[in-house]
Amino acid sequence: MSLKRRLILILGVWIALMPFLGFPISWRKPIFLISGLAIAYLAYTLKNKIDILTAPEPKTYIQNGQTLNNKTLDDKSNEPQPQQ
Repeated sequence: MSLKRRLILILGVWIALMPFLGFPISWRKPIFLISGLAIAYLAYTLKNKIDILTAPEPKTYIQNGQTLNNKTLDDKSNEPQPQQ
């Protein structure tokens, strides 16, 4: 489990236990605010990292009728088809 995922889990448990830990009411709001912002930041950076890792490779433009490795490209599927 990555560090960011572990921190999100720990902060989630922290927020779930907050009402039972006996903090004064004046401390609860700032602690909830800071914890919530930390979760939001970690989730955002984790999502960006996942998006970068799973981004599809860009397709190279090949004009119709050209050949790729001695195979003619099919107009509909852009898949190489054997020459006839």
